[in-house]
Amino acid sequence: MTNISDLHLENNIDLSIFPNPSNGHFNIDLSLFNGNELTVSLFDLSGKEIKQVEVLKSVVEPFSFEINNSTSAVYIVKVSSNLGEIKYGKIIIE
Repeated sequence: MTNISDLHLENNIDLSIFPNPSNGHFNIDLSLFNGNELTVSLFDLSGKEIKQVEVLKSVVEPFSFEINNSTSAVYIVKVSSNLGEIKYGKIIIE
């Protein structure tokens, strides 16, 4: 991703992320994915990747994600699967 406008977010917010807003620790509902090997990526609004984690869906549901030393901001969460599925969500960190 080169910048946040590449996402067309208003049409691609598919992930359930909770609690939202968050203090830096939040959960992502992965039940929408058919694939079991997932990559969870967190981006700031400029498109810079902040964190990436590989997840086996069969092991953890919902997936617990934590941002250390985060600043108050809006972030974009991208989850992609080994089957080519991609979904996005927004998280507000307070």
